[in-house]
Amino acid sequence: MKQASLDSAAMAMFRGGLVLWVGGAWLFSAVVLPGLFAGLERSLAGDVAALLFPAYYRLGLGAGVAAVLGAGWMARGDRPWAIVVAVLMIMLACQGWAVFVLQPHMAELRGLESARAEFMKLHGWSMALNSVVLLAGSGLVLFGGRFFGRR
Repeated sequence: MKQASLDSAAMAMFRGGLVLWVGGAWLFSAVVLPGLFAGLERSLAGDVAALLFPAYYRLGLGAGVAAVLGAGWMARGDRPWAIVVAVLMIMLACQGWAVFVLQPHMAELRGLESARAEFMKLHGWSMALNSVVLLAGSGLVLFGGRFFGRR
């Protein structure tokens, strides 16, 4: 396979992964969750959201891995692309921590009145990690155009 073809495939993986990841995160965080909590009783909305979270996080992790792999290929010896990879790795670490550490613990505590304070603390951490993904990813989408056309 020619270098230009590999570069094109890597760029497509990066762009597609990034846009799917960040777009999905915005859709879920700004449209789906607020709609659930505005339209349903709080407990029911929480139950529905809990059912959706595994798919949301799997999509984010898969898209994030694709973005990292594509950007990693583009970063070969190119410092600006190495910065993009570093930002993506931070985003992926945040998403992974939420998926593999916070969400399982939150699932155990969900609905236990005696654990409400602990659940809310973990929920705050989950929101903070999601905010890092949203803000860093949005920054790459909005301001990363100078990298996207290179190579």
